[in-house]
Amino acid sequence: MVPNEVWNVDIFDMSQYKDANQGYRYLLACVDVFTRKAYVEPMTNKNSVAAREAFQSILSAAKAQPRSILIDNDAGFLSTDGSTGETFSKFLDGKQIAMQTNALKDHQAMSVIDNFEKRIKSVMNKMILRHNVATWYDKIQKIVDIYNNTAHSAVLDVKPDEVADDGDNQEAIVDVNIEKNPANHTTSHLKIGDKVRVNTIQNDANSKGTDPKWSGKVYDVQKIQGQTTTINDGMRHNRSDLLKVPQDAEEIPDNIIIQTKKLNTKETRRISAQNPVAIAKLKALLAKRKEEKANETARQKQAEEERAARQEADLQDQKDKEEAEKEKITPEQRTQLAKSQSAWLVQTRGANPPTGPYPWTLEHIEAIMKKKEEAAASQAAAAAVKAARAKIKAAKEKAAAEAKAAKKKK
Repeated sequence: MVPNEVWNVDIFDMSQYKDANQGYRYLLACVDVFTRKAYVEPMTNKNSVAAREAFQSILSAAKAQPRSILIDNDAGFLSTDGSTGETFSKFLDGKQIAMQTNALKDHQAMSVIDNFEKRIKSVMNKMILRHNVATWYDKIQKIVDIYNNTAHSAVLDVKPDEVADDGDNQEAIVDVNIEKNPANHTTSHLKIGDKVRVNTIQNDANSKGTDPKWSGKVYDVQKIQGQTTTINDGMRHNRSDLLKVPQDAEEIPDNIIIQTKKLNTKETRRISAQNPVAIAKLKALLAKRKEEKANETARQKQAEEERAARQEADLQDQKDKEEAEKEKITPEQRTQLAKSQSAWLVQTRGANPPTGPYPWTLEHIEAIMKKKEEAAASQAAAAAVKAARAKIKAAKEKAAAEAKAAKKKK
């Protein structure tokens, strides 16, 4: 490997600070894997147009360009410009720069730029905390310049700028890389032409342990680089995400779980944009889901209305019962009863009623009667206790007299 042979390229998400940075939400970052020299360019959007413009600015500032770049599956690199149909890949073809997409879940391949991201964000966070200002877009180039002029352990403690400019340093690093290569070299027991199934939940954050793991479709192995395998749909995978099957293995139609997930992925929607059959299936599925949701909402509303109606009916029944009880006694009867009860209370209890002809209602009378009954019960209980105590006392006295008489006889 030599300088500018391979660059790691990635888009850093800085959207949490967008309001303090003139609308800049992302940072396109490139690192030369050989020299560890880094280049960055702020971006307001993450699409193919913004990615092309930012990368062109980096090439102009670097006054050099890589032979190839390694990217991840970011939409900014893989999407298509809706107005022109241009892609980031087509832009690179015009520059004669090869592009490789990182295998899913292969963190080792992008470790160089991942390490750079940690360093840069660590410096930025310290700067933000020190100055209590979240502005980074006008300071990022200075931060990267400091990084490029700081000794890096991966390149024999030489500064990335010095590696890029010094041929002796480059030769030393080549020697080190040659020595490191056999130790890092790994092989796969797969062979070109083997049949494999692909792990369908390898990059699905919402997958469940009960979801089907392997694809129904069978793929051919086209290229092998260590533990990274390229299959005939152009995608690259780690060996652990492939299941080797017999050469005569038959394809199995995707079950309903996989079909639903495919229809819901953004990538499938993008690919299906020019496929009438896929669009029709997606619309039918979305319409079915919308209908099911509407039916469920209607069922819940109906259940709530029925519950409210039952509660109202119960309250009305209770009210009707109370009215029926009241209707058993006519107003005249209630007045006469109040008269007699009031007279009885005056005669038996010496009660002095408040002003008014018949001040006690039936409710008041019932409350007084209840208290009287409770008082009578209390008196009866007290009398029973008194009688019991007297009985116990008599029994004790009798026993004492009998004991005294027995003693005299002796």
